[in-house]
Amino acid sequence: PNVRIAWAYDNDKKNWLKYKAGQTSTFNTMEPGKGYWLYVDASGNITMTGWNPLSSTQVHLFDGWNLIGYAGTDGKDIATALTGISTKWNIIWNWTDGKWYGKHMVIPTLPDPIQPLSVFNLGKAYWIRIKTGQATDWTQ
Repeated sequence: PNVRIAWAYDNDKKNWLKYKAGQTSTFNTMEPGKGYWLYVDASGNITMTGWNPLSSTQVHLFDGWNLIGYAGTDGKDIATALTGISTKWNIIWNWTDGKWYGKHMVIPTLPDPIQPLSVFNLGKAYWIRIKTGQATDWTQ
């Protein structure tokens, strides 16, 4: 009841989809393995029911920005997790507890206030930018 608006991102078409109760929505189904932005009135937990377990942790990453939900091993080092696509990405972002966290392929330390991002956490959403012409499948 505290969710005011939910946004999804179409990684292929590069456009936002929006759900808002009582209004026409451009998305109505949340899917495992995808990332979402939620605007809520108060802190709390959301219990997801009716989800089928992922048969694979493979996700297709399109050129440019992709918003994904991480379904791999919790706390996995980013460099290790991205070994199979190490030359195809250039930046990763995560928003947690009101702060941006980031990792850049070339810039080792991002400027304040961006915090260093070193691991992927199960169930968290991440923005990952794939280089032009480098669309790929990634097994998390």
